[in-house]
Amino acid sequence: LFRSDPDFELALQSLQAEKQGIELRCVREVGAVTEATVYVPQGKLTYFAKKIQTYLTQDNKDKAGNPTTPKNDRFVRSIADISLAALENLWTDDASLLPPPDQTLWWEVWINSEGERVNLFRQEAAGVGLTVSAQSLRFPDREVLLAFGSLAQFKRSLLLVDILAELRKAKECPTVFLNLRPAEQIAWVEDTLKRIQFSSPAQSFVCLLDTGITHQHPLLNRVADDDRILTCFPQGTAA
Repeated sequence: LFRSDPDFELALQSLQAEKQGIELRCVREVGAVTEATVYVPQGKLTYFAKKIQTYLTQDNKDKAGNPTTPKNDRFVRSIADISLAALENLWTDDASLLPPPDQTLWWEVWINSEGERVNLFRQEAAGVGLTVSAQSLRFPDREVLLAFGSLAQFKRSLLLVDILAELRKAKECPTVFLNLRPAEQIAWVEDTLKRIQFSSPAQSFVCLLDTGITHQHPLLNRVADDDRILTCFPQGTAA
C-alpha cells in the first residue's frame, strides 16, 4: 500500500510494471491523502528497492553534464509511506459502508480480466463458502461479479486477496422494478411520493444525454418544469 503526503499526487504510472507482474489494483482518496494498492508478486519488491536506491545514489544531468535532480525524484518524493496492504485497502466504496468482518452481504467484486483470474476466483470462493453469481459484467480491463459472504471468508484465502482488484457493496439493481406489473409499479411510486420532500423552487439542474425524459411521470412532474426542458434538436431527433 503506497500513501502520498497530504495534497500531493502519487506517481501512479511508476507503480505499475507489467513485465515484472506488478499491477496497480486500485486508487482512492482518504481525505487529502492518496492511497494506491499495488499487487507485487513474490520476489519482485526489489523493483521498488532499486528505484529508491537509484534515487539515493544517482542524479539526472543537464546538457552540460552537471547534476540536477536525483533520478526517480518525482516517484520517490510522492510517497510518504509504504505498508503491507490489508483486504480493507481494496475497498473503494464509501468508507462508512464497510461492514464488520462477520457480517454477510452481497459484494461487488472487481477482478483484473486478464488470463484465468475470474475462474480462479470462482474456484477459490467456493472453497471458503462464498456464493458467486453466474453472471458478470466485463470492462476492457476488469470483470465484475457479485459474491455473497463475509469479509472474514475472503480473508481465509490469500489467493482470493491476490486476485481481487476492488471490493464494493453491491447496490440494488433497478431491474426488479422494471419487471414489475404496471399496478405494482404505481404502488411503489405512490409509496415513494409519500416519503419525498420537494424543495420549492427546485434547486437542482440536470443535463441528460439521452433520447428524452418522461417529465409527466409522477416522480418527475413536481421538479421537471416544462418551460425549462430544452433540447439541442428542436426540429426532431439526433437521427
